[in-house]
Amino acid sequence: MDVTMIISLLQPAPETFELFDDIILLSEGQVVYQGPRENILEFFESVGFKCPKRKGVADFLQECPEFVDRFSSFHVGQNLFDELSIPYDKTNTHPAALVTDKYGISNLELFNACLAREWLLMKRNSFLYIFKTFQLTIMSIIAFTVFYRTEMKHGQLVDGGKFYGALFFSLLNVMFNGTAELALTIFRLPTFFKQRDALFYPAWAFALPSLAS
Repeated sequence: MDVTMIISLLQPAPETFELFDDIILLSEGQVVYQGPRENILEFFESVGFKCPKRKGVADFLQECPEFVDRFSSFHVGQNLFDELSIPYDKTNTHPAALVTDKYGISNLELFNACLAREWLLMKRNSFLYIFKTFQLTIMSIIAFTVFYRTEMKHGQLVDGGKFYGALFFSLLNVMFNGTAELALTIFRLPTFFKQRDALFYPAWAFALPSLAS
């Protein structure tokens, strides 16, 4: 496939272990071994630990994590440290290999991606939105009949209170109907904080589609 893949496994099966070309054995943040799979048993045998025939290699490696210093004197470790000591030639780097922008795509693409996600969430929660639309329609008809007047006086302070009452009733309805969406937004906040801190998108790219929906 012409690609390098790093896979983290805990005590893999012997058949899975044999599929790997190189092995990186870590213990408490330290590299115990990094090199070809064929040489890993040779390394542990050089420090006095031989894998029993009845035990799988992966299981055996889990029991031998205390040889970080010994690996630096092993020939595989010496070759690895020699390669890492040579500074990398940046002229051989592909222009697309390193990210130079804070976000990988433009602001418009970020907005469109978040907007598409909001639209997908709205379709998944379509029952809630259809129910709320039906509820608002019924409430608007009721409010229409309560405050309907062909000619409504507006010359006195008491008449102005009727207009304010109609506006307050409408605002109160919209506010309480938004509580259902508020609960969904709060449940999504942990995911938002995680993705924002990982520089998936800025806060405004999440907020604007949420307001639009």
